[in-house]
Amino acid sequence: MRVLTCLTVALLGTAVLLAQPPAASAQVSVEGDQSWQTCVSVTTPPDEKVAACSTVIDAKRETGSKLAAAYCFRGHGLTEKWQYDAALADLNESISTVPQPTMAR
Repeated sequence: MRVLTCLTVALLGTAVLLAQPPAASAQVSVEGDQSWQTCVSVTTPPDEKVAACSTVIDAKRETGSKLAAAYCFRGHGLTEKWQYDAALADLNESISTVPQPTMAR
């Protein structure tokens, strides 16, 4: 269930980010953009995915849904590499990065 939640957050976050045009004053480096594209690509091999997502996370420029997506995709790459403890830690971090909605009673 947590993995499904993580993937849902990542996909929604990516959809929201892609739907919004970048701000005119925002200067995104080519390297950062390339790392992001490599991180979220479904065709990226696991080693490259983990490295690219680590670059995005370590740059500390992203917050909210985009940071959660980077943790989620890195967790996916780690899962493909059979590094389950590290993958679970990243997936948990992804979930805790985005505030969960409260349920009305």
